Amino acid sequence: PLDYQDYNTAVVYTSMNRNISALQILEKLEKTAQVNYLLGIIYAREGRIEEAVKHYMDSCRQNPQYIHRGNLDPEISDLIKAYNLHEILYKEQEEEEALLYGYLKKKATRRVVFFLLFFREDIEPELQRLVWSNWIFAIVVISVF
Repeated sequence: PLDYQDYNTAVVYTSMNRNISALQILEKLEKTAQVNYLLGIIYAREGRIEEAVKHYMDSCRQNPQYIHRGNLDPEISDLIKAYNLHEILYKEQEEEEALLYGYLKKKATRRVVFFLLFFREDIEPELQRLVWSNWIFAIVVISVF
């Protein structure tokens, strides 16, 4: 039986190459980026490549700093090279950034139109009332961004 069932104990077991003991602990823990990364290392050592890749990729998705960290550990570095994992991760990041950019651009366009209407003097009174009635909403939207 293992006395301590925490992440730090799993790190110690991993550094001592007692991978099974480390796995017994890590598999019970919440799958944070740290835990997934360490699971990736251990699964790679154990020859469980599919699981190693999955956990490394999960760690990078949870915390992109692990993308660069992977180059420092030989078990992960080998996986990165063999399966072009960084290419996949960078493509995913680009897609996420494009979605976010599109969303922000759409929101920004709405705000610009709103403010252009708000400051124009020649707009119809009914539209002007609509703009004024939504002024508080616009302040809330702006403060959220």
